Amino acid sequence: MGATRWGDLVTAHHSTGIGDITVYMRLPRNAGSPLVRLLKFGPLRAVARALVPAGGPSTTRRAATGCEVWGEVTDGAGNTMTATLTGPNAYALTADASLRAVQRVLAGGIAPGTHTPATALGADFVRTLDGVTVTAPQ
Repeated sequence: MGATRWGDLVTAHHSTGIGDITVYMRLPRNAGSPLVRLLKFGPLRAVARALVPAGGPSTTRRAATGCEVWGEVTDGAGNTMTATLTGPNAYALTADASLRAVQRVLAGGIAPGTHTPATALGADFVRTLDGVTVTAPQ
């Protein structure tokens, strides 16, 4: 089983102070297929990369797909809260977030220094992005 390399996992601790964060990722049903295991072999992986078109999915595919992120937190007293972020395709979401983050930095008002996206732009920044909805049951 491989590790999830997700930058948000690292920045989440710095933004929240929570020291025990676990990430799970849903994988396609065939993720354990022999073909997938073969692609872990370096030379075959290089061939596969050469066959995959650069730039990710097509514009049509991106427009037809979206993303969903679900989170759950439990405090020391056992209280649990959940939230779900639903948005456009991750490529579109990343492009929108990147552009808006640069615009905010250029506009000023962000303290100098090292930041995570949440400490620089605020915890609700994601709610301002095109097509993003965050739902949290009360």
